[in-house]
Amino acid sequence: MRGLGMVRMAEVDLSEYMEMSSDKFKRCFKYLAEPYLKEKGLKVYHILFIYNIGNHPGTSQKQLRAHLPYDKSRVSMVITDLTDMDMVENVNEGKISSLYLTDRGKVIYSEVKTLALDFKKRLLNGFTDDERAVLIRCMDKFDRNMDVILDEGDRWTAEGL
Repeated sequence: MRGLGMVRMAEVDLSEYMEMSSDKFKRCFKYLAEPYLKEKGLKVYHILFIYNIGNHPGTSQKQLRAHLPYDKSRVSMVITDLTDMDMVENVNEGKISSLYLTDRGKVIYSEVKTLALDFKKRLLNGFTDDERAVLIRCMDKFDRNMDVILDEGDRWTAEGL
């Protein structure tokens, strides 16, 4: 766990915020990223996938679902889009499929990291280091609580209730 006052802007991971996935949050990011998105022919959700795969090379679609607010079919469709756009490579290793960024995807990832840093700076404008640390701790607790609820729902579904 991070100590109060020890969290710096560069250490705050965008995905920690995107997991909250509020409409207002997405609209703000889309507004700031719109010129880039249009230029590259991308959607906001493409950026989320590229960002997560870039941060976790070799991740699986199942692992992406744990980090992003999308179901199995949506994750599969977006990965197919990104593969067709030559940004993601799906490497099959036996029964396991691992996702990696292509050279083109790595360029986009680098640019997306710059967009994400600008977004974080604007979003956290006026927060002290202590306030940022408290926010991160609260969001971590919130996220863990959501995981518990989803695990309960998965067990409920698996039991056919």
